Amino acid sequence: MSDLPSALVATVRDALAVLLPVDCGGCGQPGLALCPRCRASMTPQPAAVDGLPAEAPGVTAALRYEGAVAAALRRYKDAGRVDLARALAPALRASIVELWPAVAAGGEPPGLLVVPASRPALRRRGYAPVARLLQSAGLRATSSTRLELTRRVGDQADLGREERRANVSGAMRAVGARGGRFVLVDDVVTTGATLTEAARAVVAAGGQVVAAACLAHAERRLQTTSETPGHHSADDQ
Repeated sequence: MSDLPSALVATVRDALAVLLPVDCGGCGQPGLALCPRCRASMTPQPAAVDGLPAEAPGVTAALRYEGAVAAALRRYKDAGRVDLARALAPALRASIVELWPAVAAGGEPPGLLVVPASRPALRRRGYAPVARLLQSAGLRATSSTRLELTRRVGDQADLGREERRANVSGAMRAVGARGGRFVLVDDVVTTGATLTEAARAVVAAGGQVVAAACLAHAERRLQTTSETPGHHSADDQ
């Protein structure tokens, strides 16, 4: 459709909007699944994430979790807007591609290991958001290894840094990780608590975490219980 004259493209989009009404996943503008301005805000700019705990794996993220990015990710995960996966997935892919030369140099390349969502969240959504993003990015998680939650964890959204750490501490196990090297994959990293727990579980199972890749980074640092920039699975399962 991008090769058609712009007037024709607009006409086709308008017709589709009548038949299949939709609002922009980033700003709510009617008529487009994602408006040009919001789409532009999702242009990947992968970079290493600073300020995480020393025990957390090195993390690369391609977007900031704010504005249209945060809104689109929330709608994708919790409002049934699975169509937004196509717009969000390139950022996750860019994060993985950015770190790949360093972690894949020499020997067997690492597997991609998705950080798990809780069973209630899976039942509510009907799909695993991060796994679906990875698939939309044209990548596959390792099939022989998986991370599992061993107990219920609370919603991280209203918790401070130390509370988040305590909430997920000891809550995961890795199955089939012995002898493997892995890149953890999640959608958003905030304090690094969930990625730290995931890495601990892999190491406890005899594996190694060489890095982590996330779609976005929530830059706010939570020191105490306070408001947070929305719900996200990196620290909210």
